[in-house]
Amino acid sequence: MSIAFNRQRLKQTGVEPGILELFGNISYAGNIDMANTSTIPLHDNQLLYFGGAPRGAYLDLVVKGINDFCEDTGKPIHIILICPESENKQVFIRRLKETFAIYKGTVTDYGFVEPHLLSSIMTHCTAGIARSEPYLLGKSGTAIAMLEHGLPIWLPKWNRSKKLDFSFRRELIHSNLVEAMSAQHEEYLSQLPFIAKQFISELNKHQ
Repeated sequence: MSIAFNRQRLKQTGVEPGILELFGNISYAGNIDMANTSTIPLHDNQLLYFGGAPRGAYLDLVVKGINDFCEDTGKPIHIILICPESENKQVFIRRLKETFAIYKGTVTDYGFVEPHLLSSIMTHCTAGIARSEPYLLGKSGTAIAMLEHGLPIWLPKWNRSKKLDFSFRRELIHSNLVEAMSAQHEEYLSQLPFIAKQFISELNKHQ
């Protein structure tokens, strides 16, 4: 069980589960010199979207947040998309380009990339977008991978009135895109060693 929300639901059935958090799904590739990697552009205010494309009300929320950032700061955003091909992604790209026609940002769509290159993108981006509801953040391998890489994340569905039941690198999680884009990037820190020790400890308790 990786999040408190699901533990509470199981407790209602008489089960008493523990919490074993997730670790990220992208290993650290080291400090690749991105300036010599011609396929990946380097910009200030570079924002990573990693995962399935947004749609419906969530799409509107993401686009509005990006538009508000550009309007409030007077700065463009350069977005890197790492997500599978779909009709929703094409709608997302079209909406972003409509915003950037005014604010001069860019959209770079890579579909899928090799894990080592994605690790380097996370290391060099300014911030990332987390797709989760606040209470489900602990189930998102993509969000945790960004946090392990020290990347500040913007959580559009979090308005701070909702409970964020998540402790790993809490200082990197922001409800406001302006805050996320100005936050300090941190060093890589894997959750795996801690979670592995916790898992072994729990196994030993039940031998």
